[in-house]
Amino acid sequence: MGAPMAPGGPFPSSEDVRDVRRTRSDGSGGGPEPDFPDFQDDTTADPDSGGTQVVVLGPARASQGDQITFHVNLEGAAGVSHAPLRVDFDPAVLRFDGAQEGTFFAVADGGAATQFLAAPSGTGGRIQIALSRMPPARGVSGGGALCALTFTAIGAGASPIIVSGGRLMDSSGRAVSFRRNDAYISIE
Repeated sequence: MGAPMAPGGPFPSSEDVRDVRRTRSDGSGGGPEPDFPDFQDDTTADPDSGGTQVVVLGPARASQGDQITFHVNLEGAAGVSHAPLRVDFDPAVLRFDGAQEGTFFAVADGGAATQFLAAPSGTGGRIQIALSRMPPARGVSGGGALCALTFTAIGAGASPIIVSGGRLMDSSGRAVSFRRNDAYISIE
């Protein structure tokens, strides 16, 4: 965890993974509203923002006992240096097993030192992610993998994988507006 990955590592682009994005009832994208009690959306995500998107990609179905990986990608970025994010999921359906840093920040512009942390919060069903390019590196534009989140399916039912908190920032600490597209999985 935290070591830069070589280009072409285990992170697919959004074109390589079946798109399971849905539109929320309020039209903001990202799938139906979650139905678990502690969900609170406090991202700086802007459904009307331009091209920058945080996209969660993964399987739509799995069986109990399966290990499942969801990829958190950034698409259409412009000058992004920091990605502190929070991801929520249903802990009755999925168990968080770990995370791996993606290649987006580490390999852009010939490479840069990065810091990566992904840890479950004490509340259950929530992962705190911090990913940054270290100064003097500039912000990154384009798209690529921020991280991969691995879970084990532990119960029958459905779970969202939602970027419910966080923001994107440039190298000066200014917010970069973005849209989010979350994932949902059904466990049999």
